[in-house]
Amino acid sequence: MRIKACLAGVAGLFLTACAATPEAPGDFARADSNGDGHVSLNEWKQSGGRELAFLAADTQKKGRLDESAFYAAQRLDRTAGADAESARQAGDAQITQDIRAALGARREINGHAIRVETYQGTVQLSGSVRSDREKRAAEDTAASVRGVRQVFNSIVIQN
Repeated sequence: MRIKACLAGVAGLFLTACAATPEAPGDFARADSNGDGHVSLNEWKQSGGRELAFLAADTQKKGRLDESAFYAAQRLDRTAGADAESARQAGDAQITQDIRAALGARREINGHAIRVETYQGTVQLSGSVRSDREKRAAEDTAASVRGVRQVFNSIVIQN
């Protein structure tokens, strides 16, 4: 019985210690550059954090974070960054899909011969077409799609 109680106590301490352990030990001390035991918005930004995560974690609206609020803000910041990246990727995939559909709808363009890649709204067209007119039409079609910021046209003309 004593061994079970001891093991249970050790397991409880271990779980408590793990739950309280920050993901990146020492981050708080580094961010708290003035050593006052709190991280201000300015210190947060200097450590690379996004303002929105700071404001969400500052539940008491004091303009500063204690250590536990700091780590909560870090988690929010990482989650927001991952969500933004996922949204960006989904947006790029949608742009690519929309361009392919638009190219396929144009009779004068052989959309199957054109490769479309999108990154952060910048589109790269490649492949081969029969004429300069078809190449320009493909570029104009891609540029007309919502969300496209810039088009690089690397399509070659085959005679």
